[in-house]
Amino acid sequence: MAMAKEGKRDNVGEGESENGAGGELTPLSDLQDILNEFPINDISHAFGYGSGVFEQKVVNSDLGDNSKSRKFKSEEKENGSDGADDQNQQQQDQQQQQQQPMIDLILSTSNAKQWHDENLKMNPSHYALLPRMFGASFISQVQDVGAGVYFNPMAVVKTTTSTGADTGSSTSSGTESLRLVKYGIIEDEILKSDLQNWDCMYIAGRMHK
Repeated sequence: MAMAKEGKRDNVGEGESENGAGGELTPLSDLQDILNEFPINDISHAFGYGSGVFEQKVVNSDLGDNSKSRKFKSEEKENGSDGADDQNQQQQDQQQQQQQPMIDLILSTSNAKQWHDENLKMNPSHYALLPRMFGASFISQVQDVGAGVYFNPMAVVKTTTSTGADTGSSTSSGTESLRLVKYGIIEDEILKSDLQNWDCMYIAGRMHK
């Protein structure tokens, strides 16, 4: 489990080492930024799973090569580049964002209907047309079917990578990037019951990924 939240945003990444050890592919700061894009006060627990969160050999190898390429391009830029080089760099950055694996999240809340109502106001583009039209009541009814989880796939959220010195200064600048996220919403009691009783083992299985 890459992160856990209970009441406070500070608990994100609890149990992980400060230097990022433990196989994380996505930085904890990015996961915190992603959580902040949602109605975070109504989120009781959150965790990330899968290849977008945990390092895997094939994914890590590909990202390592791309990282070397970006470093090489950065050195070229420092030595002098024209407008065409800048445009090419922007295109490569966009391609890199597309190559990043999707981040999979599960968000738990005490009241799914209320959470969807708030999230529809904050992130209407995350929902398909029909759920947007029929609203939170319809979405919560759909969520009640099956495992009790409602997923929004292919959601685009912003993260900020700090470019300033890690001194805790509020003046440190950052670079915004876009990440592709698939997140599922589940109510607290259903989450706890599935983990304790293996009602359908859907959430339990994802916490093993």
